[in-house]
Amino acid sequence: MAFDKFQLYGLLSWFMILNGLHHFYFNVKSHRLITCVMTSCIHKCWERKMSLKKVMKKLVFLEKQEFTGFKSGPKLRLRCYMKSLFVVITLIRIHFFYPTYMKRFSKDLYILDICSYWLLYNMLLAEVFAYYCVLWQTCRGFYILNLQLSVSRRKKKLLKLLQIYGKLLKLSKQMNEVYEYSGVFGCASKCWYQIAFGYEIFVILALPKSSFNAKLNMAMKVFIILTFILDAINLYLATDLADEFNKLREQTRRILRESRQFNRLVSIFSLQLCLYPERVMFLNVFAFDRRLTFTLLTKSLLFTICWLQGDYAKLKE
Repeated sequence: MAFDKFQLYGLLSWFMILNGLHHFYFNVKSHRLITCVMTSCIHKCWERKMSLKKVMKKLVFLEKQEFTGFKSGPKLRLRCYMKSLFVVITLIRIHFFYPTYMKRFSKDLYILDICSYWLLYNMLLAEVFAYYCVLWQTCRGFYILNLQLSVSRRKKKLLKLLQIYGKLLKLSKQMNEVYEYSGVFGCASKCWYQIAFGYEIFVILALPKSSFNAKLNMAMKVFIILTFILDAINLYLATDLADEFNKLREQTRRILRESRQFNRLVSIFSLQLCLYPERVMFLNVFAFDRRLTFTLLTKSLLFTICWLQGDYAKLKE
């Protein structure tokens, strides 16, 4: 990455603290995770979150000891730049443009609604982006290890690489377990936003003379359509990275299959590789991949149509 990813992780950790999601932050100078006393008491009851700090410590340690100085590859760098750009766009959208959108619904409780929405969306965005960064960091590790595995010719070096790979697999599984519930809730929230904005887009395009349209100016209509598109792209970028995780795992299998040296060592690790899910999974039920994006969009469209059918007579007025 052209910019210092540790600085990005530091800013993200402070963003998580401000929204009440973490009780620790990442110190850029010392590369350590430090407990924030003011927020640690809030997280006493979050038992699953308490293990997150330990897992992230190990992930930072692996990056510092084994992967520092290696390039991430053009695909991963592009994904990082794209996701970071869309996060910035989302922050600008929800803090500067969304208040105008919300004002037409509840003028009496406007300030309360906006503050509640800011807190809710900031928490959702911070949690999703944190998981994306963890998944990206894991993919970076797999990418670097695959490059080294493909050229390794010494048994000692190969053994070390496979040990590092095993640690990374274990961390990725633990991280998935920590984020599995928030991941499902995040996908559900995305689905709800797609339904709500899809409903309004249909009314804007199909019923231009309705009373609903009369309350919206052109700028607000553009905002609604762009928001729908941006949320869909954001979801796709996350699942696209998860698919890259799957491809890197498959690439590892191919490298090991083609390796004719140290067959016994490679066979043992291949068995270990089979113990871990081939895809990024939530709750051992949902496969986090591109198909999930299209499934959520399809279901959102279905529920939008059902909602429209119930309101059609009223919307025609």
